Amino acid sequence: MGKNLLLFLLIFSVLSCRKNDENKTKVVSPIETINIDKVKNIEVGFSDKYDSLPKLSIQEINESEFNKLKNSENLLINNSVERKDGFFYIKTNNKILQLKEGNEKNNVRKDGDIWYEYLGFYPSLDMYTITGNSVSESLGFSDFELINKSNGKVYTIISPGDDKVENPIPSPKSKYVAYYYNQMYTDNNSFLGILKIDAAKNISEYRSFISEDIKIYQIAWSGDDIILIKASSDNGKSFKYYKSDFSSNQKKIANPISKWNGTYTSRLDYGNGAGINNGWDLEIHINNENISASGNGYQIGFKDELTAVEDGNKLILKHKKNIDGYSLGENMNPEFVLIEDKGKYYFKSEWVDSDIITKPQKNGYEIHKK
Repeated sequence: MGKNLLLFLLIFSVLSCRKNDENKTKVVSPIETINIDKVKNIEVGFSDKYDSLPKLSIQEINESEFNKLKNSENLLINNSVERKDGFFYIKTNNKILQLKEGNEKNNVRKDGDIWYEYLGFYPSLDMYTITGNSVSESLGFSDFELINKSNGKVYTIISPGDDKVENPIPSPKSKYVAYYYNQMYTDNNSFLGILKIDAAKNISEYRSFISEDIKIYQIAWSGDDIILIKASSDNGKSFKYYKSDFSSNQKKIANPISKWNGTYTSRLDYGNGAGINNGWDLEIHINNENISASGNGYQIGFKDELTAVEDGNKLILKHKKNIDGYSLGENMNPEFVLIEDKGKYYFKSEWVDSDIITKPQKNGYEIHKK
């Protein structure tokens, strides 16, 4: 009996020592701190991707309906982050990101400067949000960025202009994120983008809307498939309200611009010179596979491939690439605008210079559809 007890105590002692040794060898690795500039950045919001996707179709509503439908929940909270020695730190589950703060006392910036501003945290998305700022060729630029707390992925929402987009608004169930941007140097020129968020929190382009008639002042969600818009065309003196329903049970249109398919022609005259009727001919070809515009005549010759976005009774045609001749169209935004009014068609374009004697109508220069 005494020998068995002695043997038990000896085995227990050996096992206890082994357990203690194992505990001593266990080392908890600290979370790595890394500068955000060294993290791979995923960009979303490319215009060419939006151009290849169905566009948002909006309808006007009244103010009371807007206020009744909108979700007014505050989705962005301003929680604190650690700040030290001109940097602030964002902690994700697998790393700590170090970001350089802007020096508010020194507003002088030089080329190559990069700094960040912390905006807050989206609990529904489990994402932090920041502004990334930079200077290039003496011009300032800023981007809106989202940081996934779970995996540390950094997404940049590409802005249509120099400044960042307005703070995105997640839908109630976090299926989508909506954001907008008003052009800084052009009145009533606005963009609205919808990004889709999948189950793995990957973000991609989904829907968009472009207008040259309104400036957006506010957007809000009503459920996960209806986006609401508050806008003005007179610098906020009066407002109009819109909604766009892109729910999956809506009738799907394979090609929303197919009604514009055809060949459009117009003759633009400079007048008679040396017995010759000087001028040039414009042709715009639209089908489901390709859109192009060409101009041929007096001191002009070009052919460009275009992209299209429908905006009510207008078709906005943006430059995609030059195929032949003059490449001036790449600096025009948009290159052409087609307008339909009571079965007749008109166009506007910077290609038409001040020497043209052809008189425009109320909606623009007349163009004939074949």
